[in-house]
Amino acid sequence: MYGMINDAIKSMVRDSFGDEVWTEVLIKSGAPLEFEKMGRYDDAMTFRMVNAISETSGVEVERLLESFGRYWISYASKTPYGPMIRMFGSSFKCCLANLDQMHNKMGSLLEGMTPPEFNCSELVEGEFIVIYRSQRKGLSAMVKGLIEGLAVYYGVKVSVTRLYLEGHIQRPPEIGEEAHFRIKFL
Repeated sequence: MYGMINDAIKSMVRDSFGDEVWTEVLIKSGAPLEFEKMGRYDDAMTFRMVNAISETSGVEVERLLESFGRYWISYASKTPYGPMIRMFGSSFKCCLANLDQMHNKMGSLLEGMTPPEFNCSELVEGEFIVIYRSQRKGLSAMVKGLIEGLAVYYGVKVSVTRLYLEGHIQRPPEIGEEAHFRIKFL
């Protein structure tokens, strides 16, 4: 993970739970006091941080990752990467359609990044399926939150549901992760 992700986690914890909880997370996870925004950090350290946040706050890991996904959109929109969100879509619907292109562009800008893949298709007017694939495991809950955060960013109301499709062969765990989300405009 890049330091900007870990820095955003730090910011979310301090905003949501306070400095005492963040200090406890640092002790439990062994994370550094500060993160170089463009520095690369082992994913295992980030997951240790998330587990320590869960243990310290009492909030389940999946709920934390969803919350972080929503938080990330607000956080990133205030950084130099903020304009990139709008660049790939003037509306929520357009941004969803361009998620893959946005992440590929990020991958070309950030050395060593292997971006996730997104495939978005409209089922009926106002209802979409987004398929997320990644070489990383354990981040699909964050993706759900990211989609919800994008909806807030664009000022639309949606429901986001992770689908567990019976009989669908999803990516084997040793290869990474695949998740399907249904997005419905409210």
